[in-house]
Amino acid sequence: MGRRILIEAFEKTRVVKRPTIVANCPICLSPDGLVTSAEAAVLLKVGEPSIRRWLSQGRAHGFKTPGGQYRICRKSLFQSDAKLDVVTDETR
Repeated sequence: MGRRILIEAFEKTRVVKRPTIVANCPICLSPDGLVTSAEAAVLLKVGEPSIRRWLSQGRAHGFKTPGGQYRICRKSLFQSDAKLDVVTDETR
């Protein structure tokens, strides 16, 4: 009689947690932090092209990283909320 051997392999998953860095805006020095264009779009319930258009029009401020991504000042988004043509439930 032969023995049956069951070999089970488990894959280890490494989870790397990086600290959240809240950077000050280099333009207005606001400590409110910076958000990506995707995060800004979710916050204001608009599309990412709208966020990039607002940056180019000067309605909000931010900068482009060396990798080509945008970082937008959170304070500039909410201060200029009325100027950004955002339709919210309160303005309807």
